[in-house]
Amino acid sequence: MIGSYLFSGDSLFEDTVGRVVADTPSAEQKVRKRMVGALTSLLALLPGETVLLPGHGQASTVARTKEVNPFLRNGKAS
Repeated sequence: MIGSYLFSGDSLFEDTVGRVVADTPSAEQKVRKRMVGALTSLLALLPGETVLLPGHGQASTVARTKEVNPFLRNGKAS
């Protein structure tokens, strides 16, 4: 994070989260849940106007991302 810009790389996008790789589907689900939990906690600390700059795709804001991202909507890890 620099100023009011969050550079999320490939971990967080406006409408999804990054891909996770694990040895088994159940392990992958656990890793994704931990990642989504960490992202949810981080976004809860940031002002809504913070600009999200992902590694790919369009820029967004924290508020917009929390509104449209199905993994983060309403602070629920999906």
